[in-house]
Amino acid sequence: MILPGSTTRHDTGFDVIRRLEEDRRFDYDFYIFPSEETIRRIRQEYVDTPIEVLLDSRDRQLVIPELPKELYGYLNYQIKGAGGRYLVGLNEGTRVDLSSEAGTPSRWIIDSSQLASESISVSKGQLVVGGVVVKLDPASNGQVLVVNAKGEVREVDFAGMSARVVEEDASKWQLPGQRIEQHLSELAKAHQLHGQYVVVDNYSHEGRNVGRAFYDVAKDRMLFTDTQVEQARNTQLGAVIGEHAYFVDAENAAAWRVEIATGKVDAQFAPSFNQSAGRISRFWQEGDAVYLARRYQLKEREAELNFRIIGDRMELVGVVGDDALLQLSARTDQHGDALKALLQGYQSQATQRATPVYSLGAPMMEPSAAALVTVFGLDNAKVAHRYWVRTSDGTVIKPNLAPPAGQQPPLDAQGKPQSAWPIPADLVFAGSMPQPAGQEVFFFYSQKERVLFRQEGPGQKVLDGSQPSALRLATPTLANVLELNGHLVAVTEDGRVARIEATGRLSYEAVNEHWLKKHGTWWKDLASVNGSNATLAVFGAKAADGKSALPVWYHNGQVIVAASSLQGKPLQFLGFDSASSSARLFEPESGKLYLQAPMTSEALATAFGGDEVLEASAQLPAATLLMPQVQLRSAVQVDAGLRLTTAQGEILLRTNSGDVQLVAVDKGWQQQHLGNLPQALAKVTGQWGAKGVLTLQGADSQGWFDVASGQMFASTGIPAASDLRFIGVAAESQRSAYVYSPTEQALYKVKQGAAQKLGHYGNVERIGSSLLLQGGGGGGRQDELAPPLIAGVDSVVLHGGGANDTYRFSPAMWAHYRTVVIDNDDPGQALDRLILPVADGKNILVSRQGENVLLTDAGTGTALVLRQVLGSQASAHRHLQIELQGDSSVISVDHLVKGFAQAGSTRDALFELSSRERQSVPTANDIASVTEAEGPSLAKLSGAMAAFADTGGAREQVPQNRQAAQAVLVPSLT
Repeated sequence: MILPGSTTRHDTGFDVIRRLEEDRRFDYDFYIFPSEETIRRIRQEYVDTPIEVLLDSRDRQLVIPELPKELYGYLNYQIKGAGGRYLVGLNEGTRVDLSSEAGTPSRWIIDSSQLASESISVSKGQLVVGGVVVKLDPASNGQVLVVNAKGEVREVDFAGMSARVVEEDASKWQLPGQRIEQHLSELAKAHQLHGQYVVVDNYSHEGRNVGRAFYDVAKDRMLFTDTQVEQARNTQLGAVIGEHAYFVDAENAAAWRVEIATGKVDAQFAPSFNQSAGRISRFWQEGDAVYLARRYQLKEREAELNFRIIGDRMELVGVVGDDALLQLSARTDQHGDALKALLQGYQSQATQRATPVYSLGAPMMEPSAAALVTVFGLDNAKVAHRYWVRTSDGTVIKPNLAPPAGQQPPLDAQGKPQSAWPIPADLVFAGSMPQPAGQEVFFFYSQKERVLFRQEGPGQKVLDGSQPSALRLATPTLANVLELNGHLVAVTEDGRVARIEATGRLSYEAVNEHWLKKHGTWWKDLASVNGSNATLAVFGAKAADGKSALPVWYHNGQVIVAASSLQGKPLQFLGFDSASSSARLFEPESGKLYLQAPMTSEALATAFGGDEVLEASAQLPAATLLMPQVQLRSAVQVDAGLRLTTAQGEILLRTNSGDVQLVAVDKGWQQQHLGNLPQALAKVTGQWGAKGVLTLQGADSQGWFDVASGQMFASTGIPAASDLRFIGVAAESQRSAYVYSPTEQALYKVKQGAAQKLGHYGNVERIGSSLLLQGGGGGGRQDELAPPLIAGVDSVVLHGGGANDTYRFSPAMWAHYRTVVIDNDDPGQALDRLILPVADGKNILVSRQGENVLLTDAGTGTALVLRQVLGSQASAHRHLQIELQGDSSVISVDHLVKGFAQAGSTRDALFELSSRERQSVPTANDIASVTEAEGPSLAKLSGAMAAFADTGGAREQVPQNRQAAQAVLVPSLT
């Protein structure tokens, strides 16, 4: 407007407005001919304005201010975090950019409580919360949470383009007619919940606020603690096992277990020295066990104890040791009081906690030492130590690791109590196993270094850094080592699975998907894993859908693929059936046994093409039922064939040739027939055509049912053992029987619930109608071998030990046994005695049979074989003297051998046994009468002697292969 003098006026406001002219964006007053002019009205113009906010690593809370509506859309807050946790309160009309410094992802909590809308939409690189745009790069940021006015917390999932509920506040849930559980259930059905458990604060149970609870999404239930103790109201869920939930209050070092149905606390767990300052740093679940790490603030350092909770038992499993404990462990092979030694430093250096220990009214579980406790840490010289203490005997297991090949232990390690090669931080004690004749073997494994160590014995009493004892095993590159069902298993990087033997050798038993992918025609290459005669499980093969696991096995050069009808079912491979040349497969769910024919190489090439996925058009051999009329509970492969347990509890042995016999009944079967057990046993043995003896399985004791006599016998009075061996029913009384315990090496006579120990024997075994009886032979023990009288047994083989042993026969024994074999092998040649119940030596005829001497009782027909008293092994067998009943004189075996020397090499020479000089040879009629008498079969005698291998030694073992031994001991009479 025209205003004369405006350019020179200095009224109030003129000079203030003129300052805006300084940035030359406009002129406030100016002259245009013929008059002066000035601006009469000014209007502001808003432009985009960024506001940068730089944060440090500390947790911060920021609130974006409320803006007038005319500023909506112009302000852009650029907030840059530094790895902390930041709460950002949103207000309408702004835009927000969230970012983090490189390598330091930040956690963002976006508070939308001031926004009118609770809507959340997620897209690539941004989310819109109640109309406010929030941009961020998910790759460079950490967790992003959004919390609304109701206290509902959602976690943003940029990959799934969603925001799901992770936490609720029940106190702010005010929807009439609907409980918080209903709301959560609806969200779960709509897939709006994140994770397995959703936190619910201020949860009410029976009208009481019990604090924090957790909603189990999968099972639609609440997990909470029904308590009014304030400290327990803000806990964390640690684990869920069955119908119990475990909670932890980390700051107060408290942990407890509740019944999920009621929230009642039924156990509270108190770590050792819980009056000491510290906290629970970790709480996690592995299978059915819960682990707890308790940190301690000691006077001079921080330390940690690790505990394992299994059921009602709490065990100490790990100790962070101080210098004193580490050095003590390095210099000793055994801790007398293991727990006291391990925890001494924790007790002496404890500091009092600030908050008191609180009780929730449940039993307090105190920890005990686990079977194996790990001791680890750095000593004052910053040298890593890692040991394991076996608490049963206090043994300290100490790995002294060998350095890599070509490297020597450091020169300054000479005599130092430390490992020759630095202990890797991830070194684990993989396991141990005994050796038949040697020290226990210990294995250690480092996943990071991919190396397996083998050490004979638990370690040096005093570690010597220059003398490694845990040697590196030359193995393929390993992916992992683990313990599985009591066996150590190694998985190689190329996909082979092996059982680790005590020698350190890898025995390959399976291949996995990694191996299959590297072998296009894998069925041809399986023989290269462990030879063509091996048995391998083939893991990683896929069914036609490309996802489902396909059961495949390799056995003796043949590949078995489960039929279509068996796919998707758990299967057990039980070897091949010799009668049908097909594989035996057991399906536990249906309790059925199947035969599955193997596939040819051509059929496999057609079925799989060039990978491990089955072609949709593949034609697989069909599976046929084996024993379809029998419902099975379990099936186990044994040397003789298959051990099958029926659904009723009958235990069968199906031999490789296809014969089925009933061998035992389990405890459940016996309980079902408790009222008439003898009659039921007689009936079931008749149904299966069982013969011999039936084992009656029990939890703490064992019993037997003799089919022929119908009598039952129990192991009452015999120390419990899993390998008790029923020998047979006593010949003199059907109510008595003989039982051998290999664990105790003792023979018992059982009768009417009582057991009488008869003597110590290295082995007693019955094979058909023959009995093998072996003396103890250890520690200079003088054994007396007197064979028991057993019904159905007419041959006995006796083998003494390495001391002055006695073979004693009563008249009843001599009359009962038709064949007796004495194997008196002892390189020490200790003089042994053979006492026979024969009054006159003239009744005993002596003859030669190869390298053996045969003594035949002309009166009873009993034959006695002195094994290998002639020939190359004679000196080790000849140290025996024969004593006759009623005769004070003795006859040495050397005397008999001299008689044969006088007779020359004649195989048909016969002598009378007497203490006098050799008598005249009997007439031909006498010889004929003896040989035609009711005596033993010479073929049977030869078989009995052949059962002993000529290996020598004072402790020669009787045969362990019962089928082979039976064939030679009881050949057909020809």
